[in-house]
Amino acid sequence: GEVEKVRGIEGVSKNRRSLLPYGALVLQEIMTAMQPSRIVVSAQGVREGFLYSLLEAAEQKADPLISAAEELALLRSRSVHHAHDLVEWTGKAFKAFGIDETEDEAR
Repeated sequence: GEVEKVRGIEGVSKNRRSLLPYGALVLQEIMTAMQPSRIVVSAQGVREGFLYSLLEAAEQKADPLISAAEELALLRSRSVHHAHDLVEWTGKAFKAFGIDETEDEAR
């Protein structure tokens, strides 16, 4: 129905689309009752945002991609430094092949 006409709906799982009107109603009631001065929306979800807030500042600053690579290296009985070596190697390889990367892509 009407939910399918919402701009950006293709980014919402088809299984969750039918729940959007109910979520909107709940949000509207909360806003009416609480009169918040601002609303923060998390692209990652409430659970992830809450868990992120529990991390120490140093952990929040860590690059999640590199941290995950380090974890995988440990699980596979490799040196954590292997992850950093791989980042350095691929960076040099991309430059040698003339492939331009953004800062995010390079990490």
